[in-house]
This record gives sequence, structure tokens and C-alpha cells, in this order.
Amino acid sequence: MKSTRYGDIVACSGYPECKNIKNFIKKDDGTLRIISQGEKVGDPCPLCGSDIIVKGGKNGIFAACSAYPKCKHTANIVLEGDVLQAVEAKANAVVHTDEVCDKCGKAMVVKKSRRGPFIACSGYPDCKNTKSMKK
Repeated sequence: MKSTRYGDIVACSGYPECKNIKNFIKKDDGTLRIISQGEKVGDPCPLCGSDIIVKGGKNGIFAACSAYPKCKHTANIVLEGDVLQAVEAKANAVVHTDEVCDKCGKAMVVKKSRRGPFIACSGYPDCKNTKSMKK
């Protein structure tokens, strides 16, 4: 187990010269469950019936349909006991605010970006008004 500025990783004892690292999930008892890319996750894809497998991206590991690019279904990974499960991400849930858009009068909603949360007009793409959440 190594600590980096991006978080903890499981790596070769020769790290950083040896770049062999593994993805993991920490179990409730404190032990680690190593996860390999391509490992099968839970039930079949709800859209096409193909296997759901572990994939990695710039934001970490996630579950995705093995039939990509025909099927683009993705989900988050959780550990239930010793079994990996795919859980639908609720990233697109709309969070309403009490604010009203200055430009068009529609409701403002909370959105997320790589720079953090912000407030945007619910009339997007017709109205592209945004506000910072910092006060």
C-alpha cells in the first residue's frame, strides 16, 4: 500500500521505478479486495444482456458493458460481501434551487463539473446563464 497525492494505491515495492499498480476496494473489515480490469461484475447489462466488466478511466474504475461501443451502459462499482456489483449512478439527478435565472426567468439548478458544483439555468441549451456556488 502506497500513498500518493491522488490517494492510496496498491503498488509494487519498487514503485515509482516499477509502475505495476492495482485497483482495489477496501472491505468493511479493513482488508483490501484487488480488482482486475476485465473482471466480470454482477448481473448482465440491463440494456443488451452482455456481461458487465470492470474498466478504468481517468477518474478511476467503473463498471461498463462488454459490448462497447454498441452498448454504452456504465455504472459504479460497490462491494457486497466479496462480490462486485454494478450500481446505477445517480449523477444526472436534478437538484433544484430557490433561485431564478436573471436572463430568462426559469428555475436555476445545481450542476457538477470537474471544477466542482455550480448553479445553471434549467433552460439550457437555450439559456446558458451560470453562477458560482461560492459566496
